[in-house]
Amino acid sequence: MSQILADDSPTFKDTILLGKYCIAILCIGHGHRPAVPTNMTIQQYDIGQTIDEMRVVYVRHHKVGTTQPAAVCLSMEEVKYFQKYREAIAQHRPDFVDTTPEERQKLTFFYLHSTRSRKQKDVDEEEEDDEKKYDHNVNNHIRRLHEMFNKQLERKGRAPLKLITSSMTRKAIENDARRGYGASEHAQERRAISNYIVHTVGVADQHY
Repeated sequence: MSQILADDSPTFKDTILLGKYCIAILCIGHGHRPAVPTNMTIQQYDIGQTIDEMRVVYVRHHKVGTTQPAAVCLSMEEVKYFQKYREAIAQHRPDFVDTTPEERQKLTFFYLHSTRSRKQKDVDEEEEDDEKKYDHNVNNHIRRLHEMFNKQLERKGRAPLKLITSSMTRKAIENDARRGYGASEHAQERRAISNYIVHTVGVADQHY
């Protein structure tokens, strides 16, 4: 990923890979549901606020979006990847099909959801197959990133790592919260954790 960050003009394939990495940061690193990266818009990212050396982005639409937005708190190191993707993917957005209202709506999202682009006919067969795999299924992105990482480990003679999903991360957060803040005097801490991963108060009280 450091090579992509240093590249002034990343290829479309590398840009898509960077997007998958950012999705993994949100779902595996922060424990957010797949709906958060799926529904985050360009505008929501751009108007994010910097608070205490963290970039805070609020995503309105997600599983329990009717009760509260999801707050994504990115470290300045993580922001480097998100900002690079934001800038690199911008040059490719006009290439995506936008002839229908539905397709135009997709172009407002931070991550491109379309699976077809006008320039696909200009790329070789291998790249075209790779581009067709890019869809809005976040779990697919995480799985492919995991497979790529394990291939690198295999080349180095190291054992593969187990696939981790956002559900597994969220469960681990629940378990840690229950072990560390299970007592009644830690209600405020439990509430802060549930707010960040957008659990309802009822769920937090039941599981923490």
